[in-house]
This record gives sequence, structure tokens and C-alpha cells, in this order.
Amino acid sequence: MVQSIRALSLAVAFLCAGCTTTFTADTSFPAPLVETLPLTVGVYYAEDFQTHWHRGTNLQGTKWAVELGPANVAVFDRLFSVMFEQVAGVTEPELWETPLGDADAVIAPELESYRVAMPGDFDDRRYTVWIEYRMRVLGPDGVLIANWLIDAHGQSLPRGLRHEKSMREATRLAMRDAAVTVATEFQHQPAIRNWLREKRNLDHATAHTLNTIAE
Repeated sequence: MVQSIRALSLAVAFLCAGCTTTFTADTSFPAPLVETLPLTVGVYYAEDFQTHWHRGTNLQGTKWAVELGPANVAVFDRLFSVMFEQVAGVTEPELWETPLGDADAVIAPELESYRVAMPGDFDDRRYTVWIEYRMRVLGPDGVLIANWLIDAHGQSLPRGLRHEKSMREATRLAMRDAAVTVATEFQHQPAIRNWLREKRNLDHATAHTLNTIAE
């Protein structure tokens, strides 16, 4: 079975030599199971993040091009909608430098890297995608609260005689892995944990002051 798959992969590589595999990353993502934080968050997506195309050539000379922009937005829109109580888009980066009304923070994800390995690259019969996102969290005044990297990956076996389906599936799984990682690690980032603690203390003090005034 393994030899058959490897032979098929080599045949595909031979047939596709000189051509470019082009596809758009999947934009359908399930909502991760995560505790919703009682926060109002602004989200900023840079233009390149929303429209990004990534191009490369594997070790066997196969060229590929993948449209990542729509999927970048879709995966984080889905994630943030369940992570936070309220989410609002921020369309101008200058808003980082001014108060954002009742927003508690601004999150600005960035795509750091996207890498692909195809069957035969490392004597492996799978397609593997590695993807890195940088997560930047800023206060409504534009002051940086936290900045960290998310490293995720996804794998898929060959599907048919072309690369597109397998690469699309591996990319979808890598993005889903990134979303799960953000959801599980967000509150455990030291800077985020300290910020949330300070915010809770401030909110508690404000509530106490308001109750005292009301009395």
C-alpha cells in the first residue's frame, strides 16, 4: 500500500513538472470550544493579511500558489466571535493611537510564514503545511499588551492525481490548529494574564466606587 501511494506521488510529480498548482484555501472552519471572555475587542486585519497570496516551489520543482487572504480572515473571525463577548472590526490602523470607545483591546493577527512539503520531499507520503501567525494585542490607546507567535501544522494524504485537494486540506488543518492554539493559549500568555488581572482589579474597584456613590 505504501509503495503504491509513493509511486502515485512520484507519477504526479512527473506529470506536474513545470506546471503551477493553484488553489484558494478553504474558508469553512468550526467554532472551537472555548470559554467566552467578557471583553469587547476590536480586530484589525492589514490589507496584505486579507488578500495574501503565497507562492513557492517544492524540492522536486513543483510550483504552487495559494490564496490565503480570505481564509486568514475567516478563521480568525470565527475564532474571535466565540472567544469574546463583543467583536468589532477596526478598519484604520490609526485607531490604535486613539481611544476606541468601550473596546478593551485591539487584536491584530499577522501571517508570518507558510511552508509546504509534498510527498517525496522528505521521503514522506503526506502533504504537510506549516503556518505561523503573529498575535499582537494592543490597548485601546495603542500601547502593546502582548506579542507572540503561533506555530501550527496540518497533514493530508494524497487525494487523487492532483496536488490541490491535498494541499487545501493540509492548509485547512493547519489553520484550524492555529485557531485552537490561540484559543487555548490566549489567557496563559504571561502578558495577557497580567493584563486581565489588572483589568479585573480595575473593574472591581470601579464597581465598588459606583456602588458607594449610589449609596
